Amino acid sequence: QQVWQALCTDYTREALSLSYLIDKDDLCDATRANYKSLIKEEKLSGGTLDQLRLIRTAVGHPLNADFLSEILFELSVVERDLSWTEYNRRHHGDRIDAIEDLVLKLKKGYRGNPEADRLRMVSISWLLTSTVIDLRNFATEALFLYGLNAPENLFAIAKGMLSVNDPYILERLLAASYSVAVTLLAKGDVQYCIRDFAHFIYEAMFIEGAEAATTHLFSRDYASSFLQAVVALAPELSGE
Repeated sequence: QQVWQALCTDYTREALSLSYLIDKDDLCDATRANYKSLIKEEKLSGGTLDQLRLIRTAVGHPLNADFLSEILFELSVVERDLSWTEYNRRHHGDRIDAIEDLVLKLKKGYRGNPEADRLRMVSISWLLTSTVIDLRNFATEALFLYGLNAPENLFAIAKGMLSVNDPYILERLLAASYSVAVTLLAKGDVQYCIRDFAHFIYEAMFIEGAEAATTHLFSRDYASSFLQAVVALAPELSGE
């Protein structure tokens, strides 16, 4: 039994709000679920975002970037804009500086812990909701550079965002994915994850009754360009 479960109801919320301090090996599923509900009830406050930011790349932590991503995915556009997007607008200078530094490292061949890097990119992908164009651009560049070394992970992030309710996110993820595919295929680096993602895009977005069919021009363009690139640069993949 964890502390919040042993307290009277007057103190449950306060105890739950400190869940991010619990050691990752001691945080149970019930605490994670109730902490998530509390965060959504409180409209994802700036204080909570400060706390979650500290552990966003903690490998194996139940409250890392995957947890935050779950919350952000479940919010309406208005709820997310008033909390997450506004929070990052206020701190956009710091975010841009951090991602610009990461971009420079990635260009020099930086690779950290693979799972920590994936979590960082999950977090960065949500910065694509930003109203600050420079922040969106640097986030897109970071995702592209990351994808050159870990295309399967980038494609997995894009797959997970296919039904997100903010078109900017999928648009930029598809743009980064397309750029990665073209860059790799042009160098002769034919990877089967490119074929698999092409099949996924086609079935999810373009067949009759596709679940993620969209009229969003840029998203459709990047997705169709991805398919065309595979056909043009790796016909051996397109026929499989």
